Amino acid sequence: MGKTRKRYDAQIQKARELDQKASEKDKEKHNAGARLRRRAGRVRGRAGSINDVVDNNPTGPGKKDDIKIDPKNKGKFTAWVKKNMPGKDTCSAAQAVMKNKKKYTTRVVKMANFAKNFACAKK
Repeated sequence: MGKTRKRYDAQIQKARELDQKASEKDKEKHNAGARLRRRAGRVRGRAGSINDVVDNNPTGPGKKDDIKIDPKNKGKFTAWVKKNMPGKDTCSAAQAVMKNKKKYTTRVVKMANFAKNFACAKK
């Protein structure tokens, strides 16, 4: 049994004990047991997930051919930049959006983050 599984089992046991001790009112208010179960689930979910991330790609992970963009989404951020930030290129617009996320919608921030990570990455 690995460390992660032991940690998961310990957190689940602690959550069960908290659930048994807590009164109905406390369960509704704080529900500490459920919070710990969720946390334990996240720990368990990470175990062994490196195999899901690392691919047997001979060129290595993170290369340009690994990125799959839905054809309907291609060029959306570039079009947004041309419309809303004339005179800026895509990379500088992505950088500007990421500096002030509160000013932009979630959709634009996600597109800018993708552009910053993949299109604007230094080669």
